[in-house]
Amino acid sequence: MKSKNLDSGYSSLKSGEDFLSIFSKWSWIALGLSSFLQCLFWPDINNIFAVFVVLIAWKILTTFVLKYDILNKYALSSFIIFGYIFTQFYIPLVFTLTEGKPIIYNLKLPVEIFLHGLLDVIVVTIVHILYRNFNKKIKLDGLQKLLIKANFFKAPSDAQIWIMGFIGLFAMLYSTFGAERGQEFTGTGNKFISGFIPFVYTPFYIFFKKLLATGKSELQKNAVIKLSIYTVLIFALSIMRNSRGAFMYGFAGLGYGYLLGLFLNFYKPNFFTRKNLIIGAVGIWLITGPLVDLGTAMVLARASRGSVSATELLSETLSIYNQKELIYKFNATKDLDVGDWDERYLNNLFLARLSNLKISDGSLVQAEKIGGVNEDFQSYSVDRFFATLPQPVIDILGFSVNKDKVNSYSFGDALYDKAGGSDALGGFRTGHIDGTGMVAFGWWYLIILGVGIVPAFYLFDCLQLSVQRQIGTVRRRISMFSLCGLLSLISMFSFLVNESVVNIYIYVLRGWIQMVFLYFVVYYISSWFSSSINKNS
Repeated sequence: MKSKNLDSGYSSLKSGEDFLSIFSKWSWIALGLSSFLQCLFWPDINNIFAVFVVLIAWKILTTFVLKYDILNKYALSSFIIFGYIFTQFYIPLVFTLTEGKPIIYNLKLPVEIFLHGLLDVIVVTIVHILYRNFNKKIKLDGLQKLLIKANFFKAPSDAQIWIMGFIGLFAMLYSTFGAERGQEFTGTGNKFISGFIPFVYTPFYIFFKKLLATGKSELQKNAVIKLSIYTVLIFALSIMRNSRGAFMYGFAGLGYGYLLGLFLNFYKPNFFTRKNLIIGAVGIWLITGPLVDLGTAMVLARASRGSVSATELLSETLSIYNQKELIYKFNATKDLDVGDWDERYLNNLFLARLSNLKISDGSLVQAEKIGGVNEDFQSYSVDRFFATLPQPVIDILGFSVNKDKVNSYSFGDALYDKAGGSDALGGFRTGHIDGTGMVAFGWWYLIILGVGIVPAFYLFDCLQLSVQRQIGTVRRRISMFSLCGLLSLISMFSFLVNESVVNIYIYVLRGWIQMVFLYFVVYYISSWFSSSINKNS
């Protein structure tokens, strides 16, 4: 696939592992210092064991995954492993220390958590190595060729990108105010519309056009001003939906996209310029100050979510945000005992959403109460997989699966219920792949994980394109991406931090296909609108 626009995509690319070597070096320095202080301040044997496991996991990552040649060809599948190790090992060790806590803070089964986590890492890393070696011998590019022919890697124009974003914004508006009017947001039509919500973050990726396979690297004039206004709209809708994640994903996507570009040397790591220092300082201030207070206000306003309108919820949340004494009181008392389903770990609400080992702990605690494989829970897990299929297909195959019933509660609810919890179903507690895996399949869940992750690796890597180009005096092969691939970075980063190994198979069966199909829909709709606007102007 050739395009003169590709030349602008790697203008800052250099040979070697410039940023990766810097990242690896300083990540180890920070991790080593944090590990020493963790063991010094909290010399508990469980805490020392947890620190030791974190060091092993990071060594596995930096040795077998975070290498330029690997990332250049398997960037997206590698991001799955990187995201899991970074969120479940690195962040907990470093940031519990900054909060004056041991890494095993509030964990009832710390040894089991880190043991399971390490086994997960070993399994997916070994599978990734085998997958890479197999792909070298037998080139698996059939699906990618089909995507190329369908213009999947053709970069949308700036106008298209904005139209895609507003399609997502409309879907978010519809789901917000549709629910407000008392309509149950179910049914094929409503679910189809809600599937477009992730495209609301498309305009944020306008900063990373040089990563796109046929994109130009120039940034449109006034892009920052337009994005600032657009961000305010997303903030307002997020508060109306009482969803912290709704506006977190946009910022997370910016960070992941920039990090991917740095890893692949598309951007120079000039962190210590005046502009970057100011941006970094403002970002840290927002994340540790106003955004945390806003997230806390949303938690305090959550009790009113089902009884007031979306606009009233917005007003109430902003009112609570301005009552700083109420927010401070909540933060001061939230470490009190909250019962047998406890998700307290990191204080920072955003880091807690990104990395919360207490969810793994809670699932393993419930698994220990159950005491082994539970046939009912196993049946529920299998039914969740088959419930992914359309109802006509289920009927033809003769499966006795009640889609509405199995989807009306989470894996965490089902686990809590089997462990004897009261009023469990419908609370949508968050389960974890380790605890639910043990109750559904025993230690076999690791094999199921290893088998299911192979097609997931392949499908994600189909979203990037290897292109051979002249770079200086050397002809090299580099990876570039579809916009759909960049939009998927958020889900890749948290792909293994999910409720069950079954979800991996669900993604392979339906999730990836749905994502690509919806991308084609918004791409061609935006292309038609953009062409119509140009003709009439």
